[in-house]
Amino acid sequence: MDFRKALLFFPFFTMATAQQIDATTNVNFVQREKATLITNVITPQIDSIKSNPFANSMTDFSSTEIKSVVEKTKNPKFLLMANLAKSWRVAASPDNLTAQEKKYYKELKSGSSFDIAAYYITNESSGVGLKYNVFRADAILRNQIIDFGDGNFVSGDIADDIKITFVGPSFIISDNASARLGEASLEIALGYMGYRNDASVVGSPLKITGGDVGMVGGFSYHFRLRPNLLIGPQLNFAGAVLKKLKYTYEDGSTQTIKLNEEEYENLWRIDLAIGAKFRF
Repeated sequence: MDFRKALLFFPFFTMATAQQIDATTNVNFVQREKATLITNVITPQIDSIKSNPFANSMTDFSSTEIKSVVEKTKNPKFLLMANLAKSWRVAASPDNLTAQEKKYYKELKSGSSFDIAAYYITNESSGVGLKYNVFRADAILRNQIIDFGDGNFVSGDIADDIKITFVGPSFIISDNASARLGEASLEIALGYMGYRNDASVVGSPLKITGGDVGMVGGFSYHFRLRPNLLIGPQLNFAGAVLKKLKYTYEDGSTQTIKLNEEEYENLWRIDLAIGAKFRF
């Protein structure tokens, strides 16, 4: 009986032994394949990379790149400046004005302005860029009587909504980013200054436009809040002189009028601003 039982278990033992031999053979085969792959493929590739001069140059370039990033952080190459200002035009008002007319001209000559400039820093203390500047003012003169000179009169309000824009290349001289307390800056820009007045005369719209070469400049001191962010006061000047104006009437017709010297439209003004400065 024992011998017969042994015969019954012999096939299972034989199968298990065969599976173990196959598994061992597979493991040995995989190990041999791995060794072959490492010897014939991976090792030559590694040796090739090590001997490749381009790989060595990449290592050197990475070090140079890291150093460049550090230097860029210490000395940013770009500068963005923006400010909001209370503005006063310096042109003289007409003589012999009533109290209401004096108030009207005062409101037209004082307004608000916005300025933004972007610069590329060419060295530690100067840069070149582009400046955009806008001035706005409006006023209403109520219950006015207008004489057309032919015996006809009309009465009503006179309203003005003035917008003066400037765009042009700009130059800056500034303390560098290493100044601890803050940075003083001097800006000067030369470009095109445009004038537009969306007026209304006794309910009839009238558009007055003009433009000429203009200038914007200013001095500022910004206190450092963060390494690359500063805020501070700024004093600006801006202006141009217009020798002719274009009138566009309600029916779409236009008329360009050359002004006499005493009639030139003086756009010069002074701005007292609070501004921000950002280096990156």
